[in-house]
Amino acid sequence: DDNDDIDARENEEDLGAEVDDEPIYDYFIEQQDVSIKEKFDREDALNIVSYVFVYNNISVPLGHDIFSVSRLLKEFPSITLTDVMKKVDKWSEHENRSYTKCSSCGHLLSQQNNCRNEECLRVGKSQTNLAGGTRILTFSLKNQLKEILESGDFGFENREFHSSSLWKKLSTTPKYLSRLRQAQDNYPNVTTMFLTINMDGFRKRGLARGEYWPLYVAANDLNRSEWGFAEYRPEVVMLSSMIHSGKTIESDDFCSAFERLRLEVEETQKCPFDVFIKGIQYKIRLEIYQTVLDMDASKKIHGVPVWQSYGSCSRCDAVGTRIKTKKGSKVAWLLEQDTKEYDNSYFPKKLKQSCLPAPWTEGYDCLHLINEGTSRDVMRNLLAGGSKYNVKIHCTVNAEWAKSLNSAKNPKGMSSTMLMDPIQLSTRTGVEVQNLFNVSVPALIVLHDEGEQWLFFLYLQWLITRLTVDPRLSASQCRIIKEVAPVVKKMMSSHYPQFGTMKQHVSQRIRLSIMMVSFQFVLDHMVKSLEKDGSPLLSSAASFERINQVLGRGSSVYTTRTVVNMANRFIALQRAVSQCCLAIKKIDCPIQFPRSMKAVDDDDSPHSAKIDNEQFGRDERVFLEDNNLINETFLLSVCRKSHIYSTRRYSEKSFQQSCFVYYKDEGRNTCFGSIERLITVQGKEMSLIQKFKTTSAFLHLTKFTNTSCELNSLYRKCEPFNDYFREIVGFAYELVDVDQFIGFCVILEFKSRSFVSRLSLSNAMKEGNLLKVGQLLRRALQQNSLSEVQLKELACSLERPNIPLMSMLMANERSDLEDIKSFNAASLFLLTLPPKFEKPLKRLECSVNSLSHAIKESNPLEVLEHRELDKSHRISSIECFFDQDLNKFYANYVFVGESVIYQLTNMLVQLFRKITNPSFNIWKYSFHPRSCKAVDSNFLPIPEPVLRSLQEFCFDICEAFLPDELLTGNIDSTSSFMEKLPLITPEQEVLRRRSIRQTVLKMTNNSIWQAMRTIRNYHFNKVTETLVTCSGRSDCATHLRWEHLKAFRENARSQDMSADSYTPEDIYKFSENMPTTPRRDNRKRLHANSSL
Repeated sequence: DDNDDIDARENEEDLGAEVDDEPIYDYFIEQQDVSIKEKFDREDALNIVSYVFVYNNISVPLGHDIFSVSRLLKEFPSITLTDVMKKVDKWSEHENRSYTKCSSCGHLLSQQNNCRNEECLRVGKSQTNLAGGTRILTFSLKNQLKEILESGDFGFENREFHSSSLWKKLSTTPKYLSRLRQAQDNYPNVTTMFLTINMDGFRKRGLARGEYWPLYVAANDLNRSEWGFAEYRPEVVMLSSMIHSGKTIESDDFCSAFERLRLEVEETQKCPFDVFIKGIQYKIRLEIYQTVLDMDASKKIHGVPVWQSYGSCSRCDAVGTRIKTKKGSKVAWLLEQDTKEYDNSYFPKKLKQSCLPAPWTEGYDCLHLINEGTSRDVMRNLLAGGSKYNVKIHCTVNAEWAKSLNSAKNPKGMSSTMLMDPIQLSTRTGVEVQNLFNVSVPALIVLHDEGEQWLFFLYLQWLITRLTVDPRLSASQCRIIKEVAPVVKKMMSSHYPQFGTMKQHVSQRIRLSIMMVSFQFVLDHMVKSLEKDGSPLLSSAASFERINQVLGRGSSVYTTRTVVNMANRFIALQRAVSQCCLAIKKIDCPIQFPRSMKAVDDDDSPHSAKIDNEQFGRDERVFLEDNNLINETFLLSVCRKSHIYSTRRYSEKSFQQSCFVYYKDEGRNTCFGSIERLITVQGKEMSLIQKFKTTSAFLHLTKFTNTSCELNSLYRKCEPFNDYFREIVGFAYELVDVDQFIGFCVILEFKSRSFVSRLSLSNAMKEGNLLKVGQLLRRALQQNSLSEVQLKELACSLERPNIPLMSMLMANERSDLEDIKSFNAASLFLLTLPPKFEKPLKRLECSVNSLSHAIKESNPLEVLEHRELDKSHRISSIECFFDQDLNKFYANYVFVGESVIYQLTNMLVQLFRKITNPSFNIWKYSFHPRSCKAVDSNFLPIPEPVLRSLQEFCFDICEAFLPDELLTGNIDSTSSFMEKLPLITPEQEVLRRRSIRQTVLKMTNNSIWQAMRTIRNYHFNKVTETLVTCSGRSDCATHLRWEHLKAFRENARSQDMSADSYTPEDIYKFSENMPTTPRRDNRKRLHANSSL
């Protein structure tokens, strides 16, 4: 069709592709004829299969399932692709009701997607697939639950015999059991099922953009295993409704999405429905147990809480107070007066009407309150220097802190504990942040030799947080938290008021008194009800966040029915899993349970362990002989409850080590140890543990607590509950059952790092000393100590040095006959070295293919630490640049990052934020070290004096600074600069600095270039007149952005006006008239660039 060809050509032109009119079909036909003559063999088949795996990013478990499915298709060849798609479509068939609102007036559209409002501008016009409208899709909750129950996987036989527990399951908490007994008393002949409801929005890329708000319903009794989160698996969570909107969602939209759920729940309460489970008939009535909403979702649905607003708590009538901060002021929740909690007779004025339970009855969300709330806020402040603790963490302590965490021995499956830029914390998941918090905070406390008030406050924050998120929360832990909470709150009010945020306020009653930047929610609410509600992990929104990911993957990018496809595919999981489980359980099933669906399978994965043939140590042999175990079978690893435990010698070969464990002894005390041997004794797996003898790691805090009887008593009460971070003081062998293992632990060692030296010839090459290279080569040949193979291997391991031609010629002129022979030998050896353009083969082995990683590979420097600079550095006032004392800036700056180039880039970004007047003028400058042009055509180059000052400054920071007289030639030992160098080998230090200057210069230029790019992502705050980070990015309409200055300069040039003659008010006025650039346009432009 000609029109289709024209459309395809226009699409290619829009994406930036070249349109070639020359015929190309003959070439492919010719190639196809040639390929037909060759025989199709196994290698060709392997290439096709591997191509499909690579193109579709097939994982190993999914690849295993593909091969399993191929065996099924071979055994049953009558199955066709059409049969499979029909089965999937059959599973996806669910009765739904769709409501679409007009994008103009908001009235509901007809079945033909036409607006019937006579006053609407779009009356009578079809709005099919029109962006900007709101669509609501609802499903039958009763039908979904009935199908799940009748699948035969669930029953109610043991629900009345659950023992009370604060951590096992939500259905075993005291609050749940109390509600269950009350329902059984009121409705004795009916089975009451309690529901947990969650609703949270997410965005999806593709054709149908906008916000998606699914309403999930989880039945809390659908729990087959001891795992406390089985009811939150995607295959048993029900989807009641979903909202899709391209604009701001209104309260009426939420009420519409809840309406069908409300009606069905009320219907079952009046007329319970019948289900048959394993041949037994049950009458089922439904009742909403709780809702799990984060604060943003609760604000949209209920109207409360509002973070920065007085009297806007969702649980009590507390009123915040405004406190001063370094950057202005904020609302703090430092409650010293009595407050009254809300109930059905006393509720907040801002409360919106909804059929969901009231916000003061919601479950406490551990993910957003603690992991991504208080824990993240504490870590962000500590990484930034600790200003909210009224201290400045010293740079030496920061360096030791980073070094200790970098050398930590982490188990497999745990994220790294390395320190990072505080801005990066917002990109980490809640689990990653919590892991970092659990390990790094006590390490920082231990690194301080003397106890101080802020360290004790931080210790209480950490301990209470660990107790709150303990997977095995106990009643005694709840009681100690209740006792500690008032003291913590008092310290926070009098000394650290900036921690009094809304989350902190709520958590004070819900979560055992955690004190972080969001502590008030935790301290005032969660702690009080913790002993009744159970662990906040049981009511966390983390499970529903993962379900959002499953829902988002249920749609093809090519469909125009995104909402329907996503919902139908998600609900189809219930039927699919049920049918798959029934088929797998049959005796003659030819395959095992699909590996990509192992989360559905309750059984432990089969684990094939290798035999341990390592020789016994003396103490090991004595212990094993005394216990008559020397002749038993020894294994390298075992699997228990999805955890694979390995011996210490076997784990040392991997980066992450799974040999350090903790367990409970007979006295129910927490013990730590290292797995030395895994033994099979009469079919039972035992472990030889090197048990750690431990003591308190925070004894130095007693120097501060002894000053107050109250604090000393508090510390003594808290310390027995601290079995999370201990100091190892000894070892002892012990035999432990593998089933006693609870989990892994992390080992930290505050010791110096180890280094290894290279050959002396390599050092000479780095120095660029050709004379020394030639002398070493000639000496090795004369002594017959260097073979041809060794010479080639050595040449492959080295890089060709960048030696200036002038220095080579001058050295050659001053040489005698022997030196000339050495120069000739070195020159011949240089010819065998690979040029630099062949080195990218090495970079292909890097885990991250980036410029910074490549520079880090070749960088001879370690992580930067604060030192006394060799020279005073200053940027003189020129153009828009201030007169800046760089030494003073350096003294007050704290390095952030794990590599030199990363540290330099972060430092330069902070410097560029305050180096010009006004500060946004830094945007009009550009720097391109690798380009043939000095700057962009639309921007100015950085002034040469400023650039030289920055380069010399970075040279000094990296210990590569040299005065002009010591850069080349002979070393003048009388130079005054030599007195600043080491007394023993000042000449060697000069040579070392000469050898690394070229690398440091390249690294400095790239850091300046990256910093100039990064600073353009900052926004200019018109009120504070500073460059700030803004989450709004290109959607921000409050701040001044780099795009505004760029557009202003382009507009000035188009009108033949000076692009540099303007005032800040001119830019403000221009930006107000400039439309906001949506983010989707940026993505479209990026997609077009990637096509090029």
